[in-house]
Amino acid sequence: MGRAQYQQTGDLFDATHYPHVPGCKTPGTSQQAADEMVLPAQTLRADVLRLLQRTPGGLTADECAELLHKSELAIRPRLSELRRQGRIHATGERRTNQISGKAANVWMADDILKEGRDHGSTTA
Repeated sequence: MGRAQYQQTGDLFDATHYPHVPGCKTPGTSQQAADEMVLPAQTLRADVLRLLQRTPGGLTADECAELLHKSELAIRPRLSELRRQGRIHATGERRTNQISGKAANVWMADDILKEGRDHGSTTA
């Protein structure tokens, strides 16, 4: 599943452009890397969103990465994509990353799920 070079569109529901697929600013290796991440990014975005929906206090990118056993470098772009999609927001709180010692945004899902329920679940 290929994609066109990075371009922002006014339609947040256009699933062929950023933030629904990984973006790149220049053609070449950056675009190749983005193209190769289309399917993995979709899965990671869903995993990150579910994690944030089940964490009412929110999480930093590094906390998400640790809980999902993934690289921070794979998680940070997914948070940016989810933010651009309007699915998550920065809480205004900042927490210190354990590895870098630097402050990081705490992210929260716009639709927090109650423990034990899946998004869109119809079971009682």
